[in-house]
Amino acid sequence: MVPQNTNFGIKASVLEAFLQSNSVNYETGTDKPMPKRQLADHLTDNTFLLSCWMTMAQIEKLRAKKAMFSDLD
Repeated sequence: MVPQNTNFGIKASVLEAFLQSNSVNYETGTDKPMPKRQLADHLTDNTFLLSCWMTMAQIEKLRAKKAMFSDLD
C-alpha cells in the first residue's frame, strides 16, 4: 500500500546543497521583517509540489502556474 497525503519539509541547507550540486540557480531571501500577510503570500507563491513520479506533461502543467524547472529537458 502506498501512503497518500503524506507531506514533509526539508531543511533549507539540504535544499541549498541539492541545488548547488545540480548547478541550479536560485535566489536567497533577506532577514528583514515583513508583515504576516506578505510572508503568507510569499510562502504560498514559493511552495512547490515535488513528485518522483511526475511526467513531463505534469511538469508543463505546473510550469504554467509557477516559474520553475527553467532548465529541465
